Amino acid sequence: MSLIETSRERIKELMKHRMSFPPKILDKDDAELLELMQKNSVESSTYRHCVTILQIRSMERTLRASNRLVCATWVLALVTILLALFSLFKQG
Repeated sequence: MSLIETSRERIKELMKHRMSFPPKILDKDDAELLELMQKNSVESSTYRHCVTILQIRSMERTLRASNRLVCATWVLALVTILLALFSLFKQG
């Protein structure tokens, strides 16, 4: 299983629990979540919710970046092939 597939499976697993999060926590940005984590004990459900939300967001950003990289690589491969073909036709 590739890294992207593994990440997608982990996101799906984490998203199952997303509905149980208090709405006020879901609306907070990353900095606010980190601040909220510092105010709560590690054993609290609020702390665990914050960690899970931050994990989900991190994985989403990683997947978006990976997808962009795959697209850029695909475009680069196409351009390389086109340049090679152009070079062959120019010589012939």
